[in-house]
Amino acid sequence: MKPLNAFLYLKNNFKKVLPIYLSLLVGVFMIYFYSLFSATTEKMMSVASTDVMDKYNIVYTDDDSPLPLNFHEQLNSMKEADPIPVQMDLPGFSYYRGGMGGTTMLTFNLFRDDVSSVLENCGVQLVSGRLPGNNQSELLVPGEYALQNNLEVGDFVGTEVSDEYMLYGKYRICGLTEGDVFFAVTCQPGEETKEQIISRSVMYRSQPLSVDNQALLLKDLPSNVVTRTRSYYEQEYGATLLSMQSLTYVLTAAMVLVLCIALGNLNAILFANRKNEMMILHSIGYTSGQLSRKLWMENFLVCVCGFLSGILFTTAVVGVVNLLFMQPHGKILEVMNLRGLIAAGAIPVFVSVFSIMPSLKRTRNF
Repeated sequence: MKPLNAFLYLKNNFKKVLPIYLSLLVGVFMIYFYSLFSATTEKMMSVASTDVMDKYNIVYTDDDSPLPLNFHEQLNSMKEADPIPVQMDLPGFSYYRGGMGGTTMLTFNLFRDDVSSVLENCGVQLVSGRLPGNNQSELLVPGEYALQNNLEVGDFVGTEVSDEYMLYGKYRICGLTEGDVFFAVTCQPGEETKEQIISRSVMYRSQPLSVDNQALLLKDLPSNVVTRTRSYYEQEYGATLLSMQSLTYVLTAAMVLVLCIALGNLNAILFANRKNEMMILHSIGYTSGQLSRKLWMENFLVCVCGFLSGILFTTAVVGVVNLLFMQPHGKILEVMNLRGLIAAGAIPVFVSVFSIMPSLKRTRNF
C-alpha cells in the first residue's frame, strides 16, 4: 500500500476528480481555440501583405511625378534588384477572409511579360487558366480567393458584377495561383510604355538586397514618395495584432481566476470528504507537509491531464473544422500556436496551486 501515491489515488477515485478534470479541459479548449483563431488572423495578414514584401518593395509617387533621379541610379546599379514597372492605383481592392475577419490583398498592375518573373520570385505557381493579357480587364487570383467567392476561371468579379466585390469595374478571372503568399495581378497599362510607368512607380526585389542597401535606396526620399515595405505593413497591422495577443492573455487570466474560485470550493468539499483519511494518515506518522504535498500533487496531476486533454481535443476539433468547413471554402485554421500553448499552459500551473490552498491550510491543523 502506498498512501502517498498520487497516481494510485487518481486511478481509484477518478469519478471524484472528474469535475476538476473536465473544468480544466473546457478552460484550456476555450483559450487555445481562441489563440488559434488569433494566430490564423495573424498568418492571414502576413501572407497577404508582409510576406509579399519580403520578396518585393514598392516605391511610387502619389502625384504621378517622376521619382528622384538618384533613386533610379542607385536602383539600376543593384542588378539583383531586377526593377519592373508597377501601378498601384487600381480603385478598390480584393478581400481575403480568414481567422477573425479579413484583410485586403495587394493587387499588382503589371505588364504581361513581367508577371511570370514576379510569380517565380514569390514562389507562386499558376495552377489553372493563363496569365492576364495587357488591357484585357483580366485578373489572376489565388485559388483560396476563388474558393471563398465560388469563382472559376472565366467568371467575372468587380462592382459592376455585384456589390459584394470591392474591386471597382469588371474583371474576368483568367487564372488561379497557388503559393505561400496571396496577391492578385492584372495588366492594365493603358497606352503608357514601361519607361513612362517605371519613372514614377517601381517594384524591385528586396530579398536579394542587404539591409544596408535597402535602407540606402529609401533614404531621404521626398514627401510625395510612397514606400511599401515589410516594416510599413508591420506598423499598419501592429496595433490590431497586439490587441488580439493581449486579449489572449486577458482571457487566460480571467479563466484562471474563475477556475481557481470554482475549483477551490470543489477541492474544499473533496477535502471534507477525505478528512478521516487525512487524520488516519497523520496518526500513523505522516506529517502535515507530506499530506500537503500529496494533495497538491493529486490536484496538479488532474490539472495537467485536463490541460493535455484540452490541447488534444482542440487539435482534433480544429482538424474536423478545417476538413469539413474551412478548406472547402479556401480557409484554414492554424493547428498549432506556441503563444497559445504558453497561455493555456498557465492554467494548470496557477489553478493547481491556488485552487488547493484552502485545503492545504486545513492540513496544518492535524
